[in-house]
Amino acid sequence: MGRQILIAQSSADEHDIITALDERYDLLCLPRLFDAPRPGVSRLSELPNRQLILFLRDYADDVVKRITPVLEKPGSYQVFPRTGLVIEWSRTEPRAGRQFVPGRFFFDTREPVNADCAATMSRIMGFLQRRIRDRYPLGIGRTRVLHVGPALSAMVTSGFATLVHSGGTPIPL
Repeated sequence: MGRQILIAQSSADEHDIITALDERYDLLCLPRLFDAPRPGVSRLSELPNRQLILFLRDYADDVVKRITPVLEKPGSYQVFPRTGLVIEWSRTEPRAGRQFVPGRFFFDTREPVNADCAATMSRIMGFLQRRIRDRYPLGIGRTRVLHVGPALSAMVTSGFATLVHSGGTPIPL
């Protein structure tokens, strides 16, 4: 079980979210997968990876002590378990031909590994959901709404860019 919000963002839309988070919270991040057992944590604005985990500086030690090897990928590491400890951000993937594959923010709420951290991260996820719903003008879908950032929305509605599924098929507006 968890909370998620599906998003499609241009780099300008991502910058807006990063700025809003940096102004309100002391967040750090790591890639979801990395190739060193003790990677350096970064500020959100400093890490260009497409798949990130976000966490509070106050809980950085708790996150780092949960770094484990990924059995299916020798030489790769991840934070596990991370339930209630991090928000996962799969950033929008820009592709050739001005195509964009949507991403998401996801917060897993099942059996959190740290209840205090989970409560705070849940508030941060709520902030993200409210901000995106309030500021993203284009929502696509009925049961699983895809929220499109203002800059990318302008590009899509003008025909300059298209939204596609990961397999490349267009997402109807």
